[in-house]
Amino acid sequence: MTLHKRRIPMTALLACTVAIAGCVDPEGLARAPLAKKADVRCAKSSAQVKALGSPDLSRLPAAGRYFNKRRVISLNLRTQLSDLDPNKKVEPEWLKTLAIYDKTRNDFGEIASAVTNKDASSARTLARVAAKDGKAASRAFGQLGAPRCGSVSITNLSGGAATLSR
Repeated sequence: MTLHKRRIPMTALLACTVAIAGCVDPEGLARAPLAKKADVRCAKSSAQVKALGSPDLSRLPAAGRYFNKRRVISLNLRTQLSDLDPNKKVEPEWLKTLAIYDKTRNDFGEIASAVTNKDASSARTLARVAAKDGKAASRAFGQLGAPRCGSVSITNLSGGAATLSR
């Protein structure tokens, strides 16, 4: 009788161990789970970006605050994305996608610096570059299967870049 009672917990323990082992890939995340985890992380950042609204490119101080906030959101997201561990098959595409995203992230910091230095001409040029880089990052994340990450990268600046005050 006592032997039977011991087998049930041992069997349950073995079943749980096998189930957990089946969910964890010691080689890293495959494409679909990686994209899903990335998209979950990007959803919060996407909401933060949406809450910022559009930059007021006609007023340098407001534009500077906007791009500083975008830079902080992008840095926080990049840290979260760096924590994901892709498997060897997906890793090259993942690293390439993050490198493209890094360009956009860096653009926000450069625009904020240009605006802080009251260099509207550079800020206009950098805003156009950021729009282009954001579209490239959006495409890369979309191809990976993480469209929410793409929405964090995209910023509609190209049309408004010319309106930065001179």
